[in-house]
Amino acid sequence: MSTADHADATLSADDFASIRQQLARSMRALDDGHPERWAASFTDDATLHSSTDGAGTPIHLAGRAAIAGYGTASAAHLPPGARRWLNLALIESTPGGARARTYVMTYTQRQGAGCVAHASAILDADLIRSDGHWRYTGLQLTARDYDHADWAAGAKAGLAGCGGYTPQVDLAHPYNPNRGAGPLDHELIQQTLAAFLFYMDDGTQPERLAALFTEDGLWHMFGVDRLYRGGSWHGTPMEPVYAGRAAITEFNRSGHATRQPWDRHWGHSPMITIDGDTAHAYFPYATVLAGVGAHIQPMTTGLFRHRLRKTNSAWLIEECAAFIERAPADLPDVTAHAAHHYIGGVA
Repeated sequence: MSTADHADATLSADDFASIRQQLARSMRALDDGHPERWAASFTDDATLHSSTDGAGTPIHLAGRAAIAGYGTASAAHLPPGARRWLNLALIESTPGGARARTYVMTYTQRQGAGCVAHASAILDADLIRSDGHWRYTGLQLTARDYDHADWAAGAKAGLAGCGGYTPQVDLAHPYNPNRGAGPLDHELIQQTLAAFLFYMDDGTQPERLAALFTEDGLWHMFGVDRLYRGGSWHGTPMEPVYAGRAAITEFNRSGHATRQPWDRHWGHSPMITIDGDTAHAYFPYATVLAGVGAHIQPMTTGLFRHRLRKTNSAWLIEECAAFIERAPADLPDVTAHAAHHYIGGVA
């Protein structure tokens, strides 16, 4: 993989931002029950393929009218107030357009009982610029009804013995965070972060994930010493520190190439500071087991702290530090107190 594969400078900063807005607007149109606004996100001859109906029956639609009908049916299928949550989107140029890939989770709030997730899907979209706007020419939504109870039990048992802590976030330049950087640099860094999450979960091309790092890049795992060294999760004991692309590739081959297809990393609101050719990115993450209905489960939360360097127009990771958090023992009591104080009930 060349550095150009994930640092795509053929798209402008405005293109990246506009495509993200297109993803957000189209999902919001479904949330708000506006099938005409949803259909306006597509070209006249666009196609939509979906297996997110929970019954496993694939849906194949062509043309705006049919796609508008999907918006109406989607609103009828889900409980009132359903919302769609998008992960960081990996956006890449294609001949004549762009491709965007991300995760989307559908959930609803339950009165006095927290929220419930209904489905988690992979969204894979092809887009072109049409009449000054980015629109879908094809959209694929893929969800599967996994049964991962045994795997989840083993993973939770391994995580139970792991320590966890969150580092202090110390921004390099908190009052002047983007010295010497343009809007495109900020966008390309977000794309490196999105690729990092997406390729780690895919697991089939460990070299592609390692290529996001500099030749001497470092990957540190904190709070998982017992989990990795004992091999209780991945089956093979591994050290929690990896140096260089070869070591990172082998780590990903051992730890992620056999990763279950439902184990996904969700990254949130990266905080990025840029100083010339060096950047720092901090973003919380959660691992959530995908599927349909009751099979969706959150597993871990933590923080990624990346240091990146600009090399031949690509932003590569010099150091990745991953921190896994562990909830305090009295969390149920804290949650119950907060629920009683703020919403007058038990979460």
